[in-house]
Amino acid sequence: MPFPPGDIVAAFGRHLHFKRLEQVLCGRHPELADRVHFDDANLLMHLKVTLSGKQSVALSQVRMGHTIVWTVVDPVLNSDPSIWPPDTPDEVLVDALHAVASSHLTGVPVATPWRWNESEPSEMTELADLLDARGVRVRRVAAGNGYLPYGPRLSPKLDIVRERDGSFVEAEFPDALVRVSVKPALGWLVDVYLAERGAWACVDLAWNLWRSTRPAPGVPRTAASVVDIADVLEGTGDLGPGGVRAVRADRARKTGFHRAQVGAAGGPLRR
Repeated sequence: MPFPPGDIVAAFGRHLHFKRLEQVLCGRHPELADRVHFDDANLLMHLKVTLSGKQSVALSQVRMGHTIVWTVVDPVLNSDPSIWPPDTPDEVLVDALHAVASSHLTGVPVATPWRWNESEPSEMTELADLLDARGVRVRRVAAGNGYLPYGPRLSPKLDIVRERDGSFVEAEFPDALVRVSVKPALGWLVDVYLAERGAWACVDLAWNLWRSTRPAPGVPRTAASVVDIADVLEGTGDLGPGGVRAVRADRARKTGFHRAQVGAAGGPLRR
């Protein structure tokens, strides 16, 4: 008897994995057990939680570029995709599915940290919660889960943030796009996109926090709290003398930040 082709073996392995996920979901969240359904019609495998009528929240695997990822599919058409790495533990996958399904069933927002597509609370999820509570639109959070979608919802692309890149929050203010990150060697960093200059700039956090300067743009993690950072973000329009380090926009992604300084009130560039 010939051995089955590789694609048949792979499909059977995925089938067994989804069946195991179904058991884990029902075991961890028995209140959803009567709504859980494994759908493998036409080999398109989904682990579904039925909401009402024909609507459901589903966990599935999809290909984004050259990478196969896990995604929690929300029936709300304009919602942001929830993407998880292929090696995500089963418990995290079913808990992410449960968080989104429970939100629909109870009519309350997805609980943190799941709302940010993170499985564990962190400084980044705490900062995202603080900014959201202050009316700031949080665009992306990367901490434990570095798989981030971008682009159109119907055909998103995948951005993978590696552990060496640190963690960050991206937020959109009325007049600025801001990225707050934590780097192993530098601590807290705040970068602001200056639309009038077409460039990213690094905020001098020490100046904004204590009206002092440091040789490096960041501040140690232990020297500033999450609340301190949120307060700085609300005052990024008042950067103080030498408060921003700027870089030409076309070189920002390739070479890092230039040493040029931008004055407090959009003054001349000092070299």
